[in-house]
Amino acid sequence: VVACKDFMAQVYLPRYLREGDHAVLTATLRNLSKTGQKGEATLQVCDALTEEILHTARVSFSLQMQADSTYLLPFHVPQGRSLLLVRWVGRSPLASDGEQYTLPVLSDVQSVTETKSFSLDRPQKWQMDLKKLFAYNHPAASGRSLTVEYTARPEWLALQSLPSLVESEATDVLSVSSACYAVTMTRSISRRIPNLRQAVSEWMTGADSVSATLGGNARLADLLMQEMPWVMDDRNEALRRTRLASLLTDASSPSHLMQLTQKLETMQRPDGSFAWYPGMAGNTYLTTEVLRQLSRLQDLSDEEDMPQIRQLRGEIILHGLRYLHRTLSRQAERQQLSAETLLRFLSLTSRSGVPLPKDMDADVQKWSAQLRGKAETLQRENRALAAIVLNRTGYQTEARRLMPELRRVISQADGFYLAYPGGTTYQPVRKVQNHVYLMEAFAEVLPSDTVVIRGLQQWLIQQKRTQDWEQPIQTADAVYALLLHSQGQLADASTDKVTLTDSHSSHILQSPETRLGYLRQRIASESPKALKVDKRTPGISWGAVYAQYQMPVSLIESQREGLSVRRDVSQAAVRVGDRLHVRYTLTVDYDLEYVVLSAPRIAVAEPAVPHSGYASWGNLSGYRSVHDARTDYFFDSLPKGTYVIEEDWMITQPGTYQTGAATLRCVYAPEYQ
Repeated sequence: VVACKDFMAQVYLPRYLREGDHAVLTATLRNLSKTGQKGEATLQVCDALTEEILHTARVSFSLQMQADSTYLLPFHVPQGRSLLLVRWVGRSPLASDGEQYTLPVLSDVQSVTETKSFSLDRPQKWQMDLKKLFAYNHPAASGRSLTVEYTARPEWLALQSLPSLVESEATDVLSVSSACYAVTMTRSISRRIPNLRQAVSEWMTGADSVSATLGGNARLADLLMQEMPWVMDDRNEALRRTRLASLLTDASSPSHLMQLTQKLETMQRPDGSFAWYPGMAGNTYLTTEVLRQLSRLQDLSDEEDMPQIRQLRGEIILHGLRYLHRTLSRQAERQQLSAETLLRFLSLTSRSGVPLPKDMDADVQKWSAQLRGKAETLQRENRALAAIVLNRTGYQTEARRLMPELRRVISQADGFYLAYPGGTTYQPVRKVQNHVYLMEAFAEVLPSDTVVIRGLQQWLIQQKRTQDWEQPIQTADAVYALLLHSQGQLADASTDKVTLTDSHSSHILQSPETRLGYLRQRIASESPKALKVDKRTPGISWGAVYAQYQMPVSLIESQREGLSVRRDVSQAAVRVGDRLHVRYTLTVDYDLEYVVLSAPRIAVAEPAVPHSGYASWGNLSGYRSVHDARTDYFFDSLPKGTYVIEEDWMITQPGTYQTGAATLRCVYAPEYQ
């Protein structure tokens, strides 16, 4: 069935236009009658809201029967018109026809957020130059907004991670053991810091706000926040406050911890191993991870009121160590015992807090002596753990001998940490775990090297700044390291002073006199000069300055803070029907989570892959969300390195068009973009 008319007028429009585009609209006339047609056709562009005529173009036509003709009609898109009405009408003495469509117009002004972030690791008077903000105070930068954010107590973010370990709905063995760990750690911290409850109460009143996390920074993430495919529950700061207060209450009751410990005991198999879920086979990995968390709790010296819990925990540890000893003995007989497996076992026995059976103790002594001669040949990831084991088993001299090389390996231009090859997908949970071993090694073997210890702590806090610790092991490791090194300062009031100066005056932003020491303030300053911080509290602090404004697309210049994106197009001059290859090169300075790349297109470009869905580009994978005017790419994790994202555009119409700037930002920490 063919539906048609003897005379037809059709116009072909792009999905949208942008202010300032020099568009070429394509229109056709078709004469399907048995006689020739002569007449005039008119293209009319109006404001869809007011019907004001903005552009008119007329052409004369003469069509033979069963013939058609195509017309290319130039049109310059005006400013200040958000919706156009396009009419194409052809008339002859014998017939007439026409079409009318609405055509959206995007602004040629784009929202820009410039950020300057900073970290301070000791009391000092510090200043940051802000003259480059607002595109060097460009006169075309309109709608200016300036926000200053400062956190004097980043360790509080780690403390907030503890409730997530307890309230997890998962019933696997690592979640249960992490819940035991979180409650015990919270109980220990609250006993060592008597006024911790008072600090949390002040926080609950709303005097402070931990908006440095994803939920608090939602307004700074622009419109992309509304289109995230990630669920945003448990990011609400009020919920975090309530959960932390509830955990403090639960931790004060030994019965709650006893229930969790007994639940973990029921999950231990008769042979002493642990399985992922009940009914599954046990294995050395899960058993080691559970015992590693429990053995760290044995180091706590403030459990005098919980002898039954400590005894039950010791029985679980000893039962698990017997299983691991049998397994490792069989591997040693077959010469299949790896150095990393042996190190982890010796680490468990050295801090288990339980008497070892004679046969196990004999093997531990033998394996420790063997480690003494092989420690310097181990891979760099295992040397910190080797130093810990040697120091605890009586070989303090050998342990100290490992430290200079460890210090050399972790000394980077921007801090102290183990560097991994750029672009690798080495799991963040393993990076955090190895880093915690480094912190323990220097704290136990070389406590006098405070520069390295402080630098290691700063790196770990930086990871919390850019990552959401979701996995129980990662959270437990990081919280253990941060809070045991910082809990003496958590409840101290912050007196840090932040001052913003501009061309007219100075704005003093006094940090609230509470335990958290957090501020975020929007300031009416369109020409900022400098930000001054008088840091008086010890430990690490961080902050950021956000300059938000509107800028014409043609005037936007590249700017970066922690990550960058470069867009390369395969050719400058294209024709209708060409396939345009576009390459985005992403450079990331830190291990980040929840990163989004927004890649706008020109009005007459259709994506070669029009469907949304998960995709991969080399060793990188993410979710691609295709929209009319852009494609967004969402990445759960983006390790430090350089990546390439490629896409193709199909050119559908002639003309000269402009596109918006590509942006790359960490939604979890918007100061990095």
